[in-house]
Amino acid sequence: MKRGNRIRRDALRRYLIFRIKLIEVFHLSLLWTALSGEQFVPENVMGHSGRDFAASVRTTMLGWFCTIVDQSAGGLNIFSYLA
Repeated sequence: MKRGNRIRRDALRRYLIFRIKLIEVFHLSLLWTALSGEQFVPENVMGHSGRDFAASVRTTMLGWFCTIVDQSAGGLNIFSYLA
């Protein structure tokens, strides 16, 4: 495979992964908003409030966001394309 084709394929793969992860971060953000505002409280045997669930979703959301901006060799590092 030619170098140009390989670079294009890698860029397309990274873009698709970025789009999927970004949509998932938006979904987590919507869940967090609904949970923290007590608009949605999952039925649970633990008796946790929506805010308890929101704390877990927030941690997950921040972790997922970090995978988008990760600057290590395995990360997406979306900012590398802006330079």
